[in-house]
Amino acid sequence: MKILKYEDGGKSAETLRAVSTPIESFENGFGELFNEMFNALNETENGVALACPQVGVNKRAFVMNTPDHPWLIVINPEIISKKGEMKYEEGCLSFPNQHIEKTRCKRVRLRFQDVKGNFHKKLFNKFDAIVVQHEIDHLDGILFID
Repeated sequence: MKILKYEDGGKSAETLRAVSTPIESFENGFGELFNEMFNALNETENGVALACPQVGVNKRAFVMNTPDHPWLIVINPEIISKKGEMKYEEGCLSFPNQHIEKTRCKRVRLRFQDVKGNFHKKLFNKFDAIVVQHEIDHLDGILFID
């Protein structure tokens, strides 16, 4: 599975800028897609999360693997509350070797679905809150350079 790079332009840049559509059917499970995304993430040097648009799939989902949230699959995420602010120098797998200081919310409560369609609510703090906000931006066609 190839991670799209914005610098490649054309279809890659277009896909990264597209707004993703919700996953409505959980019959097929999407297990293979998410396994491949985790494999691609593991092959990166410092990656902790990967959104579907970054691998050319226009669906509202991402995977993350951080110490506080290992091997988490997030489908159809919706931020239901935010609190505080913090600055952080972000990177992005679709923008190799680029880092930009961003201001993000320090605490984010998220409502999302798992691979079976079950709903969950989870609180993300500090670094994980930044990761979640970054990945949701990808799903909305917003890039960290914007």
